[in-house]
Amino acid sequence: MPFFRALFEFLNAGEVVPKPYGIFHLVWLFLTAVAIVTLAILWRKEIIKDNKRLLIVASVILAIFELYKQINVIFGDGTSIGYDFNQFPYRYNTLLIYLGIIGGMTKNKVHYSITAFIGTYLLFIGAYGLFFPQFSAVIGRNVQTMVSYGAMVVVGTFLWFLGKVKPEFKTFLKALPTFLMIYALSITFNIIIHGLNFNIDAGNLLGSCVICNPQASIWRFVLLSAIAFLVVLLAFAIKKLVTTDFDAEYGKTDEIAKSIRKSAGYNDEESDGVFKFNKKDYSKNGSYMETYYKNLHTNFGNNAKGSCGYVAAAMLLSYYDTVLRDSIVPESYDVNAPISEDEPDFSESPGTRFLPQLTKNNNPFISYDPSELSYKDYVEVINQFKNQYLHEKLIAISMKLGYTNENPDYMGTNGFGAGYQVIEKILDTYLQNIASGIKDSDYDIYGKNFENQICDTTDVEILKKIKDKSEEIRSYTIKQIKKGLPVLLGMLEYNKETGEFYNGHMVVAYAYDETKDNLYCHMGWTGDGATHARPEYVGKEVDGSPANKYDYFASALVLDFDDEKIRHIHSDNYPVYINGGEFFYCPEGENFEKDGVYTTRDDLIVEFDKKRLTCAIVGVNGDYYYDDELDIPEFYGNIRVTKIHQGAFANQKYLKKVHLPLSIDTIEENTFSNNRSLKHVVIPVQINCIKRNAFKNCDALESIQYLGTKAQWAQMTRVGGWDRNTGDYLIYCRGEARPLNKHNETKDYETLV
Repeated sequence: MPFFRALFEFLNAGEVVPKPYGIFHLVWLFLTAVAIVTLAILWRKEIIKDNKRLLIVASVILAIFELYKQINVIFGDGTSIGYDFNQFPYRYNTLLIYLGIIGGMTKNKVHYSITAFIGTYLLFIGAYGLFFPQFSAVIGRNVQTMVSYGAMVVVGTFLWFLGKVKPEFKTFLKALPTFLMIYALSITFNIIIHGLNFNIDAGNLLGSCVICNPQASIWRFVLLSAIAFLVVLLAFAIKKLVTTDFDAEYGKTDEIAKSIRKSAGYNDEESDGVFKFNKKDYSKNGSYMETYYKNLHTNFGNNAKGSCGYVAAAMLLSYYDTVLRDSIVPESYDVNAPISEDEPDFSESPGTRFLPQLTKNNNPFISYDPSELSYKDYVEVINQFKNQYLHEKLIAISMKLGYTNENPDYMGTNGFGAGYQVIEKILDTYLQNIASGIKDSDYDIYGKNFENQICDTTDVEILKKIKDKSEEIRSYTIKQIKKGLPVLLGMLEYNKETGEFYNGHMVVAYAYDETKDNLYCHMGWTGDGATHARPEYVGKEVDGSPANKYDYFASALVLDFDDEKIRHIHSDNYPVYINGGEFFYCPEGENFEKDGVYTTRDDLIVEFDKKRLTCAIVGVNGDYYYDDELDIPEFYGNIRVTKIHQGAFANQKYLKKVHLPLSIDTIEENTFSNNRSLKHVVIPVQINCIKRNAFKNCDALESIQYLGTKAQWAQMTRVGGWDRNTGDYLIYCRGEARPLNKHNETKDYETLV
């Protein structure tokens, strides 16, 4: 072909040997810098998505130039044919040809070792050859030299940019096996064909033959290793210079945490009134846990760059923030998402603040999803919004601790993929440093995990064992849900054709239907997938959008708070407004059996009639500790309280004084029975009946203040035994200077209670 012949003749033509840092040299240095910047831009725009393809493409390009060099060596000036095996393409400047192919086709430890080698040893030799080249009088040979060394610099630098090679000591250790293998091959070749120049010693920099002088060869080996380690140290120093130190952000002391809680009105010094977190109250069908996750339509993290593990972790923390303690999630991340008495819509969701669509150049008409960002841009978004959105905060913690780089493909679409062990560490770090008033003794993080045992295989026996493990994970998850604990469930798809596991996903499992054997999960997707997605059992389709088939469960992670140590403090991010009254979805204890039961801010359990016209006080969620005095309201919004259920305030430990509302007419059986701390009760004149055992065993009772007259008190129906085993209390009636005792006798007291 005339074109290729003309090109070859041009490249093979002689010229004046270029001078170092002359025009020819400077042009190639400039082109190398342009190549580095171009690759970075293409990555940011996600045109380049896979570093493995880049390695293969680079090796192919270098192979073409090396082929030209070999043709030039063989044919020379075209008048004779000869070949010197000394020119065999096994030198440092040709290694990227082989390593690019191998690194692009392997994964795990082999891939890590090769990329670490390219980013340390090859990067240095490439930089040395690029800045101190040995030019010849042949144009093409000079071009091939600059392309070879330039490619080593471009690829090595790009791997650092991606984070595939990291500024840490283990990077050097990962690179060492590849170096040892190459060095051993070089020596072996020279032993087999003695005297030939099969070398990796960077030509004139360190000498050429590794067999002629064994002592010198050892020193060259040590020197190259030291230089590779210096590359890592230099990268570490650069990282320190350009990275903001977040240590202060995560270094909160117990004193600071206490001061935050104190400013919020909480008293950590109180020893009484601890709400006992009874997990079994959460596990019933239709319980708070199921209600919470079914209504979690929005206000959870955006699953950008494969960050589903952080989405699930944020949903877990927001649940405990509302059900257990308001300080688990700082107020800056909370949302106020009211739920109406009608069907909730997408704007009526619990959870935490959701990172919205981002705008370009503050133009409201140009927006894009965070998933569309390049890795670098998304990192900037995380650092910008980590104090506003919980999902971004958790990823920022992961970046701070260096966990985001553990995923082999973390620079691709699944850049922030995280499994069981990483999310476990992130949750622990968050609770220790971000959540207020939580001690490491207050909670435990545990579960089952066999992520590390999963391999790419089509072997039937191995798959059967993995499936058995998967069933074990599923059974474990169901067991935890029955205890009342949501579970972070790790799932995987399996490709039968390739024998590979892929598309891992982490979700929150929150309910189990025994009759259908259905395990219900919140998938962390907006839309239908957020509310009703469920992997029914291993190997079945997952409902929702997008519809993925998850064949295996790989892990089950549980965050379990100590029942006896955690004080219940309502969150304000999930109120329910019913006819003007504010309530909260909350665990309702043994009394919760049907819809229409809600909890007030101060833990009173309220049940509405079907038309939402009246309501009744069912009881108290745990022990009432907000104050030792309870003033039961007559209305919640415009809904009238018409009844207090029997036993509603029985067995309370800390309640000392109660004001009953004007809107009820009866004190039911056992309403205050066994209330050993109760001292004073205010009863309105509208009460016309006190039933059996209403104040039984209230042995601390000192007074009843009746808002009617002595005559009206006498006319009231009081069933025998209503005040059995009470203290020697006094009764104060309206207009009476002298109170009655429990036997309706007057006493010489000058003042009313």
